Amino acid sequence: STGNSRRWPPTLTGSKSSTWNRKSHSSQGSSPNTYRANGKDHMTSIKGSPGLTILMVENEEVTACLLEFVLQKNGYRVIHSNNGAHAKSLISTMEPPNAVLLDTTLPDTTGLDLLAYLRAQKHWETTPVAMLTTSAESLDPGQAALLGVNDSILKPVSPTRLATRLNRLLKHSRRKQTRVT
Repeated sequence: STGNSRRWPPTLTGSKSSTWNRKSHSSQGSSPNTYRANGKDHMTSIKGSPGLTILMVENEEVTACLLEFVLQKNGYRVIHSNNGAHAKSLISTMEPPNAVLLDTTLPDTTGLDLLAYLRAQKHWETTPVAMLTTSAESLDPGQAALLGVNDSILKPVSPTRLATRLNRLLKHSRRKQTRVT
C-alpha cells in the first residue's frame, strides 16, 4: 500500500449503519474472515495462491480500502495507487504483478489510457488486467479488447464476486504461462 493512513472502519455512505466491521470467526482452527455491512456478515474468502501480488489502481478511498482488506486477508500482497501518475511510476519501476485491478476513471487519466501505457512496457504485455467500472457503458468493449482487457468488474463489487473474478483471471493467466513455457 502507498502509506496513506486509512482509518478503520471506513464509512461506505453518509449513513451510520453502513460501516465495515472486521471480524474473524474461529471454529476448527481457522475459518474465512468476514466483514459486516448493513447488519449482515459476508465472507471474504478467496481461493488464491498466497503471496501473489496485485497492483490495484483505484482512487475511491472506500472502494480501495475494501478491496485491499479483502485481498490482504486472503494472502495477496497489494500495491495500491490512487492516480495515473503514481501508477505509471510504479509500472515503470516494478516487476509485473500477478494481476492488475484498474479503475476506468481516475483523477488524472482514464483507465484505458493507463492500460495502453501498461501494455507498452516490456514484460507487462501479458499481465492480466481487470477493469473496475461503475457501469457497463463506461467501458467501450471494442477499445478494451484492443488494449487487452482480460475482464471487467462492475462496482460496487462484493467480496464473493471479487473472489470469483480474480480466481478466474489468475487461473487463465497461469494456463497461458504454462502453454508458453
